[in-house]
Amino acid sequence: MFFQLLSQFLYFITFQFVHNSRTKNKRARQNRARSYKSKKKRNLGRSTIEQLFHDEDDGELMKHIRLSVQQFQNLFNLTYEDKYAPETWRKILFITLCFCAKTLDQEIIGTLCGCTQPYVSWSLRVGLKSIEGALKDYLKWPETEDEWEEIKDGFRSLSKGLENICGSIDGSLISINRPPLDIQFAREFYCRKGFPALNITVIASFDKTFLYMYANSPGSKNDLFVLRHSSLKLNLQDGTMMLPDLGFLLGDQIYPNLGILRPVLENVERELQAENTKLKLARQIVERAFALLKCRWRVLNNKDGEIKLEICDIPLLVTVCILLHNWTIKMGYIDYTYETQEMADFVNDCEHET
Repeated sequence: MFFQLLSQFLYFITFQFVHNSRTKNKRARQNRARSYKSKKKRNLGRSTIEQLFHDEDDGELMKHIRLSVQQFQNLFNLTYEDKYAPETWRKILFITLCFCAKTLDQEIIGTLCGCTQPYVSWSLRVGLKSIEGALKDYLKWPETEDEWEEIKDGFRSLSKGLENICGSIDGSLISINRPPLDIQFAREFYCRKGFPALNITVIASFDKTFLYMYANSPGSKNDLFVLRHSSLKLNLQDGTMMLPDLGFLLGDQIYPNLGILRPVLENVERELQAENTKLKLARQIVERAFALLKCRWRVLNNKDGEIKLEICDIPLLVTVCILLHNWTIKMGYIDYTYETQEMADFVNDCEHET
């Protein structure tokens, strides 16, 4: 009887704590939304989409979508669909980029763009699929010898002379909304840090672009589990994806030594320390690529909160952010003048980490 009462008491206390925390967080989000809306109403003349695009200074626009007017126009030309009016498509594309670049609720983005939350949700679905289709060639596995030679030359420079490095593999957690309890295996989405997440695995090249990504694994699975159950392993085994002769990938010490995948160990013998240090220099490129990705497309940054989308739509969002990341680097659009000094210093530290 005593233990039953104790159990009920603990359940009541836990329920009240969780309920109060959710209520507090909900009220905080509502207060932020009201504050943001009132601020935007006071500055509406400068924050409308039309004036953002006609402003001579690109800085205000880049704070919202991470692209200048000319860069946005280039993306507009790549993605435009004739069945929509140009003004409508510009708003759809702006909403999609704003959602990827900032950690705002759909209601706040609707206030900024002068539309309703259902319109924002519809625009996201249309915009994400269109960007994925238009930029799909910016995320592909190298196939020619010239492409592999360029990658190996880049890693040779990073590692101060090591040969045949073809990429750096790693995983990262992407915070998501709390999954409904009626979803099968809902608890598997909770990662080791206690929040619901997806564990995405990528392979980065020497220039901080991504050659491969897999974003369909729940956060409770570690990087090795994701590798074993990803399309990468299957494609390497059946020859769909191939590495050049003597080529290999670099990973951290959780990965096994598979010949084509070489782990970088923390503690090695003295005779191997020099080579291991060079391997670390090359492997860190994937961490710097993740830092650049999450700093530019802030919806993926765990520190800024979870992604306000259905779980089934998040892999598409991650894919689009990576495609935009690769596209901006290939086109030379990376620019930090619009970022806060704190974020600029963070990215600078990641890029110069040794």
